[in-house]
Amino acid sequence: MFGKNKLKIALFTTLTIFTLGVTSIGTFAWFKASITNEAYNLTGKSAGAYFAYGDGTEDKPFGIKIPRHLYNLAWL
Repeated sequence: MFGKNKLKIALFTTLTIFTLGVTSIGTFAWFKASITNEAYNLTGKSAGAYFAYGDGTEDKPFGIKIPRHLYNLAWL
């Protein structure tokens, strides 16, 4: 009886430490990424991924070449 309780406590402790460690690493990586991304000064546009060309302005309308582009336009 006493041995089973020690085994349960050891298993619970191990799982708790593992869970806390994984959570800490994930949280640190998330914060670190948000801090370092500003240093790279990156710019990006999602329009290029959703349409063939254009940015949706009057001068440069969205280009639709495949059915997926029309589907993306419907979600705007």
